[in-house]
Amino acid sequence: MARSVALESPKKGISSVSSEALRLQRDIVGSVKNYNKLAQLIELSRSNKYAQNACTECFTHILMQGHFKPGKNGSDAQSILAKWLMKKYRLFLSILHSKLSDESRLKLSFDLLKLESSELAPVRNQYYFPAKTFQSLVKGMVSASEEVKNAFLNQIDSYDDLRYYMWTQEDILAEEARESSDSGTTALSEWFLESLLALGFPDDLLAAPQWFFAEPSKSSKLLQPDSHRKAFQDAYISVLRLPLGLDQYKAVLRVLHKQIIPYMTTPELLMDFLTAAYDFGGPVSVLALNSLFRLMQDRNLEYPDFFKKLYGLLNEDLFIVRYRSRFFRLFDLFMTSTHLSASMVASFIKRLSRLSLTAPPSAIVTILPMIYNLLKRHPSCMIMIQGVSEPSENSGKDLYDPQEPDPYNTGALESSLWEIDTLMSHYHPNVSSLARIFKEPFRKPNYVLEDFLDHSYHTLIEAEFKRQPRNSVPTEYEDFDSVMADYVEWSV
Repeated sequence: MARSVALESPKKGISSVSSEALRLQRDIVGSVKNYNKLAQLIELSRSNKYAQNACTECFTHILMQGHFKPGKNGSDAQSILAKWLMKKYRLFLSILHSKLSDESRLKLSFDLLKLESSELAPVRNQYYFPAKTFQSLVKGMVSASEEVKNAFLNQIDSYDDLRYYMWTQEDILAEEARESSDSGTTALSEWFLESLLALGFPDDLLAAPQWFFAEPSKSSKLLQPDSHRKAFQDAYISVLRLPLGLDQYKAVLRVLHKQIIPYMTTPELLMDFLTAAYDFGGPVSVLALNSLFRLMQDRNLEYPDFFKKLYGLLNEDLFIVRYRSRFFRLFDLFMTSTHLSASMVASFIKRLSRLSLTAPPSAIVTILPMIYNLLKRHPSCMIMIQGVSEPSENSGKDLYDPQEPDPYNTGALESSLWEIDTLMSHYHPNVSSLARIFKEPFRKPNYVLEDFLDHSYHTLIEAEFKRQPRNSVPTEYEDFDSVMADYVEWSV
């Protein structure tokens, strides 16, 4: 049944271009003989919103009239017309999707998408997904405003089939972009990653499915949760192979371990990406730790240089990055195993001890409890503070080699923690108090690191202001009745 097309009358003050677009719309809708005027109307739509509306109405009419469908033998007049109409339709869509300046243009795009699905299905009432039109819309979002992007993602996230097809088409488009040398690849990859992170994977997938197109058949992949997981995984794998900026790397690594890996069917595919990120250095390596360790723990993947790289991350820069607390939480988790080599653990203890000499107080109050816990877990390293060696030619020399990158060969176990003895005279009272615990018997089972991880200069100063002195602090040694009493008596 054909849909009636609304023909708006020109408003007062309307431009001549808009009036011409409205006239062309009337002619095209009025007769098949005027379909050739579509070329003129499409050209007007490049710079005029009224012409875009008119084009949308014309193609809506043509779709519902069935003129996009070829004839029986594929070479008759109907087939030639259908092929020409499809070519003009694709041209108009490329114009429309490149000018998504407001939500009204986006609504036109979704209306055409839905109509195309119902009218161009090979078999009437069969589920049909218009992939090319959807791909054009997805790529058009790269240059859209933030308002339109948010509206687009809200629409996608409202329907289970649109979300699924968003993942599948991003997988296809990302692979195409990776194989091309298009200068817009970076912008496309950033948009893809932005959309993936914004959509996420719903915990209640298919609990109460919502369909944008027709309801799929019972055998459709759309009704299988594993198909959604596979599409979600493939989209991420393809997008992460594209060139990404540093901010994009950080954005995905921050949530990879809890919002992405749990919903993938084969998370081992991320191993290459994570090892590359771990080797990158700096904050990127710190952020990659969580996901990499999860794959090693849950999937039994091996990474022989894991602790060597972890040892390399312990440097001065670690104390000024935003993710310092996150790193030390993970570091404490990695070092919980009692099966670690004593020489390796001693290297980590010594590296932390050495770094404490130049670290800010807010970092030192994290390092010292961590060293205490490491010594409690690995008693064989207690020799670093308790051992007495025989006099030798190396007496008075620190045998620890800070330049050695391999924690198994630093000689830390033959060294001592003289740095902590130095911290006992630190100017900050919290640091000196913590350092003195190493002179006392190790009776405390361990320190709860969460009490120390989030300290900063601000929190330390606040703590000092709130501290209540145990005894009154004298400001003078003698009491005076008045400030000027002695002066007055002397002058008289």
